[in-house]
Amino acid sequence: MTANREEPRQEDQPPDPVRLGFEEAVVEANLALREELEERTAALDAAESRFRAIVGASEDGIVVVDRDGNVLFMNPAATTVLDKHPHELTGQPLGVPVSADRPDLIEIVDRRGQIHTYQMRVVETEWQGSTARLITLHDVTAIKSAELLLKEAVGRLEEVNELKNEFVGMVVHDMKTPLTIITGFVQALQRNWEKFSDERKKELLVRLERRASELDRMVTDTLQVAQIEASQFNYRIAPFDLAAMVERTSEAIRTVARQARIEVSLPDGIPSALGDEARYAQVLLNLLTNAIKYARDPATIDVEVRLVANMLRVTVADNGEGITPDEMPKLFKRFSRLRQHDNVEGTGLGLYICKRMVEDQKGRLWAESELGTGSRFSFTIPIA
Repeated sequence: MTANREEPRQEDQPPDPVRLGFEEAVVEANLALREELEERTAALDAAESRFRAIVGASEDGIVVVDRDGNVLFMNPAATTVLDKHPHELTGQPLGVPVSADRPDLIEIVDRRGQIHTYQMRVVETEWQGSTARLITLHDVTAIKSAELLLKEAVGRLEEVNELKNEFVGMVVHDMKTPLTIITGFVQALQRNWEKFSDERKKELLVRLERRASELDRMVTDTLQVAQIEASQFNYRIAPFDLAAMVERTSEAIRTVARQARIEVSLPDGIPSALGDEARYAQVLLNLLTNAIKYARDPATIDVEVRLVANMLRVTVADNGEGITPDEMPKLFKRFSRLRQHDNVEGTGLGLYICKRMVEDQKGRLWAESELGTGSRFSFTIPIA
């Protein structure tokens, strides 16, 4: 009797070592890929966190836009610069021309109406797998303001230098005339002292004194202008009696210009003024002297003091021919002289000095005129 031998079952067969090795290799590879993926994901998350932290802390506005210029991302600083929330702009056009060629300066007006200047730089980048552009907005408002101030300062310096050259040239030119006349008078007296009568000698000495006084006035005006321009003109600010100063100055002019009629109008109860009394007396004296120079014969000068708001106003009016409208703007400039009165002597510095004196003491000096009627010069003084 022959026994039947059973075929071994598949599960009873020993495992194939090749197959087992392959399966184990696949499992290990999957595990390795998963670990690498997790590591890369973690690294990307960390990199993104660092990117957002750095970008979020940046004081510069940072915006990412796609090829069409639509916003993909913006940091907190950009929301402040553009005055928009991210959800308002994300997916929308930035609204600013974007060029990667060179840095551009753009101006943005904030809600308060103030203009800010930003330097915009654009670089090509990749964002979420697509080509994009990264824009940085750096605030250069302070730098531009400083540049503007520097440019203005340089302009003022050039203007001052030009004025200085003009000033020196005109002063030297104006001083030559009285110096030449003084020299001529002295030489004439030296050569003809014995020949000249006492009356002729007296006449020449009077003319010599007049020219010397003119030269002294030129020197004084020149020094005062130099002090004013250098901010070295000192003022002794104190309360003073304006009414008494006006009366005293007007009387001093009356004793010199006896042919002129000077009327003073002073209301009762004038409060004390605040300022440098001597400087204001110089201003009034200059205005009175000019009024007499340009008045028609017989000269009639009206001086009026009034209380206007919280200031005292002094007005000197003459009965001269008046000033043409085209010459009014030149009145208070250096070396300004009226064309219709070229024969009138003067340095052309008096009104400029007066205006600076008044304005330095928080007042104002101005002129009003009507042809054929006369001119009115007024200045204000603070109340003590």
